[in-house]
Amino acid sequence: MATTKSAQNFSNVFHHHYAKSPRLNIAVAANFAKPLAAIASDFTATTGIDVSITTSSSGTLYAQIFHGASFDVFLSADTASPAMLAKNNLIHPDNVTAFARGRLALITPNASTETKTALERFIAETSGKFAIANPKLAPYGLAAQQVLHNTSLWNTLKDRLVKGKNVLQAYQYVKTGNVKGALVAYSTVLAEGEGSSGSHSENENLEGVSAPTSGTILNKPAGFDKTGSSYIATGLHQTMYWSLIDESLHAPIVQSLAINDNDAAALSPNVFDSINSVGEVVNTGSLVHIKPASLFVQYLLSSSVQSSLSDWGYEGVISHHHTHVRATYHIGKMGADSWGM
Repeated sequence: MATTKSAQNFSNVFHHHYAKSPRLNIAVAANFAKPLAAIASDFTATTGIDVSITTSSSGTLYAQIFHGASFDVFLSADTASPAMLAKNNLIHPDNVTAFARGRLALITPNASTETKTALERFIAETSGKFAIANPKLAPYGLAAQQVLHNTSLWNTLKDRLVKGKNVLQAYQYVKTGNVKGALVAYSTVLAEGEGSSGSHSENENLEGVSAPTSGTILNKPAGFDKTGSSYIATGLHQTMYWSLIDESLHAPIVQSLAINDNDAAALSPNVFDSINSVGEVVNTGSLVHIKPASLFVQYLLSSSVQSSLSDWGYEGVISHHHTHVRATYHIGKMGADSWGM
């Protein structure tokens, strides 16, 4: 059984070795900002390494790094931006790796959780517009386009589409009532607080998803006028229904990162997955070769963090066997309180 002392010993190894490490500067695409804040906080508690976070679009962050910005790690919403840094010889080619897979959710005025049925009802029963992110600009938009093609509804719906510059804008269109349906990021729906609820699915294709897979949100129709600090209703809130999209309907929405270094990062073996039966790091000598940026990426790719991504609406990209020791000494640190769930 785990003890507070052994868990503290595990943390002390990192605090001692990285005591003089400078603050890590991490750049993150807006869609992953909330999970990163929680992950970074726990990383700092575990290692003693402070983290500073800069949030913007992947394209903006890529441009800043291209022109010399001193970010240590760049978490992108796509695979192309980190790959371009390597292609342009700005970083070592081995310093690019996937860290998460995004998921799509469908929002419509009807309660069907089967994607094609819900879309067909939207087309038949609703005259309004439908929002997706621009497929030419956003990975989530391309995945949304694939869903419409794979349900044989693209040609029927394409003239009613409104394309946001990113997936968050597509969500805002439906949230404000400017459109009547949308394909958006599952993470955004889960992050919606007030007026949102959800339930788990019995669909076997969605097994392993720990967060709700369907639910409701309340939008704020465009008929609301703001007076001072309050809204005067000129229309009524409308209940909208959302459901998680089966991944078989689109290609994986993969997010990659880049470590901003011309030297190859030390990412394997993962020290956070190398803990003995009393909660100690198996090979402390390996820490000599692991720079703080690499250590953070190892933490992000560790089995406990990867398995926790589903709470935020993402899937991990690394599959690990979760031993009892691993669960005891690390997952316990990342419970509901520390994750803000």
